[in-house]
Amino acid sequence: MELAKQNGTDTNKYWENMRNMQKQLNDDMPVVPLYTMTESHLVNSNLKGVMWHSVGETDYTRAYFGK
Repeated sequence: MELAKQNGTDTNKYWENMRNMQKQLNDDMPVVPLYTMTESHLVNSNLKGVMWHSVGETDYTRAYFGK
């Protein structure tokens, strides 16, 4: 940050220092999601053939009611 302030008049040096700061920030403080979307489903125990994908998609195209 200090180098970016010192080289504020030299545009190339300024942005080079800013990119280096961003790389350092990414290494030191990784991004952690604060919220994860979830869904709840009430499912009849006779419902068969539903594909529950790990990414949250639900495929009902092969679903049927069985015993």
